[in-house]
Amino acid sequence: MYIQLASVGDLDAFFIHVQNQFDDNGMNGSPLFMPNNRGTARVNDSMRFNYEYGIGTCYSDIGWRRVWLAKDDHGKVMGDAVLKRDELETSSHRVWLGMGVARECRGCGVGTALLKTVIDYARRSSKIKWLDLEVLADNSSAIHLYQNQGFDIVCKLEDKYRIDGESISEYLMTKHVDDVFVDRAHQTK
Repeated sequence: MYIQLASVGDLDAFFIHVQNQFDDNGMNGSPLFMPNNRGTARVNDSMRFNYEYGIGTCYSDIGWRRVWLAKDDHGKVMGDAVLKRDELETSSHRVWLGMGVARECRGCGVGTALLKTVIDYARRSSKIKWLDLEVLADNSSAIHLYQNQGFDIVCKLEDKYRIDGESISEYLMTKHVDDVFVDRAHQTK
């Protein structure tokens, strides 16, 4: 396995992987990991445009994204990690993290390797101070992965989604990646 920062030329393989993730969401014993009704999500032109634009832009631009792909020795995508800059200028020091690992590769270290790569990238960045993510509350494997890499649960949003008529809660998790941050609320005087 190897991990690479994706370019526009990698997006077709990435979108095949993403569609496979959409198709696998909550199916055949797989947990729900996306907030969509089972079998309904599709890669579309808007998504393609946002990724093509985002990976070709500078961090200071709204829409900035970076995509990492974990591939096997034959170049097949095993997993992905995506960072997306927050759209508000005042919170541009925070980025959103999204990940997906192919069903047959889960539990094999792909997610851990991708997460470590993204955390390392964020730590080396002068702009990124926090990694934020949302994870469905029933996705215990993903929550465990994130907690093992130092992410903290900030809050639980009860009944955030109604997926196929079922109430699904979501956690907001975050990880600080900049050593300069001082949590003034927890400082002693």
